[in-house]
Amino acid sequence: MGERGRFLLPKRKKRRHRTAVKMVLAGILLCALLLGAEHRMRPMIETVAAYQARLLATRNINDAVLDIVQEENVQYNNIVNVRQGIEGQVTSLTTDMVTMNRLKAQVTNRVSEYLEKQTMQEVKIPVGTLIGGSVFSGRGPLVEFRLFPAGYVETDLYNDFQPAGINQTLHRIMMTVKVRVVGVIPFYSVTADVNTSICLAQTVIVGKAPSSYTDIEGGVSPFISQYDYGLQAREKLPQEE
Repeated sequence: MGERGRFLLPKRKKRRHRTAVKMVLAGILLCALLLGAEHRMRPMIETVAAYQARLLATRNINDAVLDIVQEENVQYNNIVNVRQGIEGQVTSLTTDMVTMNRLKAQVTNRVSEYLEKQTMQEVKIPVGTLIGGSVFSGRGPLVEFRLFPAGYVETDLYNDFQPAGINQTLHRIMMTVKVRVVGVIPFYSVTADVNTSICLAQTVIVGKAPSSYTDIEGGVSPFISQYDYGLQAREKLPQEE
């Protein structure tokens, strides 16, 4: 009996050893599959997260600018002074830079406040979309991720002149809002840049047509610019910093 027990003991050890080896191999295989799946799904997760971050930033920018425009009652005549000559021709445009800078600061602060209030966004992606391929896209249960937006805001103002017909020029006061949003989700960090231009105020300037007109694309020749109304207006407007 004793000899038989000694004979069976090595077999049991071998079985346990084989089981342990199989478990280790199964664990390695599982880790490899998970790493492969993560490598395959990562681009899709980053794309969806970046899209959600841009969507969130754009919505906050539009809401902030609309609120400030309504609160401050922003109108063209409140920020631009149009001077006319004896015959009614436009001689100069003067921008109220104090008002413009105040609007920049208000929009910057408001967008930042709105972004700070956005604590968490849920991002849900179908498993089939993560796997890839047109057959499985949009199919399967939803995988949920949490997006924590954070970023900085930069604003700028500029004048835009566009032809609006015979002897007419469309003058627009434009605001550019740049936002960089960092979306943080488990094991990922996604950065999305949003650049939006919004018209704060506009008007159509009607004046006496010059005897000759030259449309200039690049270059600023003083001789030619006397016939270019758009360039004359730009030169007379102060440059925003």
